[in-house]
Amino acid sequence: MSASKSVTFRGEVFAPSHSGYASLILPFVACKNLLQTLFRLTLGLLWSELVEGKTADPLLTWAGFFAFCTLSLISYYGRAYAGFFLLIFFLLWFIDFQVAQRKVF
Repeated sequence: MSASKSVTFRGEVFAPSHSGYASLILPFVACKNLLQTLFRLTLGLLWSELVEGKTADPLLTWAGFFAFCTLSLISYYGRAYAGFFLLIFFLLWFIDFQVAQRKVF
């Protein structure tokens, strides 16, 4: 058996410049990171219980259940604002595209 080999590229920015756009999208990025972390924790909890047979801490199980219920309610009541959210994310994408294009050229 051979181990899988992968190449990892690392970079460093010596003088990062923060624009107004970075401050604008910071709450969206923080929300995305929070949801991804919650997803990874919940997925790990489910897989450890289903595949490995490990029982999780009941408090952690209840916390995951309430997080799921809360996010379900938010998505249910947020469906009325789907068009607004789509417009906001399209505008953010467009601004990001323009900023990136300006930085490249």
